[in-house]
Amino acid sequence: MAWMPFVVLSLLVGFAWYWRGLKRRAAVISEKVRRQALDNALVWPELGQFGAEVVGESYYQAALTRIVGSADDAGVRQLEQAVLVPEDDNPHDSQAVGVYIQDFKVGHLSREGARTFRRRLAAKKAKGLPSKCGALVVGGHKLENGTRASYGVWLDIKSFD
Repeated sequence: MAWMPFVVLSLLVGFAWYWRGLKRRAAVISEKVRRQALDNALVWPELGQFGAEVVGESYYQAALTRIVGSADDAGVRQLEQAVLVPEDDNPHDSQAVGVYIQDFKVGHLSREGARTFRRRLAAKKAKGLPSKCGALVVGGHKLENGTRASYGVWLDIKSFD
């Protein structure tokens, strides 16, 4: 019976190893499905107006810095592609829409903007699906006090006003 703890431990380690492998395979599969969904996502037409502001960027400055790199004294105005993702499971607002650039979350649409955006998605028969549009990342310029301005994001979609 002295070998019994060894057998139980071996079974637990084996199960943990098997479970870990399943989770890794599931992550690869879900990433593949996500990429396919994004490849086929609705793309909003280019307007060249960048009239829809993203909110909450202050929480994502590190991600925006990774996207644009280091800014010179004049700052940046960098064009990117944004992915707009309805976030039904958002604990603060079940109608929220997250904004992602290069797989980094960079903010949300405003509360009112998210609701308007979701109505537009529904009208395009794309309710609840991610979609894409142009994005302009601005900021990072040197301020008079020597600090740098925060980055902001504007979307090339029809304004929500």
